[in-house]
Amino acid sequence: MNQSGSPEQVWRKSSRCDSNQCLEVATSGTATVAVRSTLDPQTQLRFDPVSWQALIRDIRQGRFDR
Repeated sequence: MNQSGSPEQVWRKSSRCDSNQCLEVATSGTATVAVRSTLDPQTQLRFDPVSWQALIRDIRQGRFDR
């Protein structure tokens, strides 16, 4: 646990990362999924599990492809 009493987040780097510009994901229990860039680890996006699953589904379906 960290000093605030909450469990430490374990960050996982994307398996597709082959440089220093990567995304990392961490879960905080079952309530939150956090995403950050290795270039700016202090800035994080946080998702509830339903929104996270919707984002992953949309990415897999190519909704954000150019």
